[in-house]
Order: sequence, then structure tokens, then C-alpha cells
Amino acid sequence: MVRNQKEKSEEPWVGRRILGVAFAGVVAVAAGAFVMLSRNGDGAEQEQTAGRTMKGPDTSGERISRNKFEEDPKRYFKTCRQKGPKAAVDDFK
Repeated sequence: MVRNQKEKSEEPWVGRRILGVAFAGVVAVAAGAFVMLSRNGDGAEQEQTAGRTMKGPDTSGERISRNKFEEDPKRYFKTCRQKGPKAAVDDFK
């Protein structure tokens, strides 16, 4: 009689564990799909936006416009040598 009580008491916990693991898996897959879909976009559209930035070379982590830098990197380094990194960063924001 004691044996039957143990078997009955363990069954609901096993079922709950399985449901919990399944639910966690569904949530993880849904979150991953959301992240992938939210990051997916037209690459050409992203390149045209002026919001793309990068850390400026020879600076202490200052952010500059990537589009401006890619248009004329020579001018960035020339400004950096002649006027200093701060002036180059200000010119390429």
C-alpha cells in the first residue's frame, strides 16, 4: 500500500517537469525567432542611414560617423595628425 502512494505522488511532479521544460523550450525558440526577425532587414537601407557609428582610430573610444569616415579616411588621419584626435572626432561626428 505504501508503494502505491509513492508512485501516485511522483507522477504529477514528473508531468509538471516535462511541461516546464517544454514551456521553457517554446519560450526560448520564440525569443530567438523574435531577435532574428527584428535584426533582419534590408542591408542597403541600413547603410544609407546616418546613424552608423564606429570608434574613431587613435581616439580613446570616441564615436564617429562610419559613413563620413569611409568616404574619406585620408582626411580623418590628416586632421588627426595636424589638429589632434579631438578635432578629427568633432569633424567626423
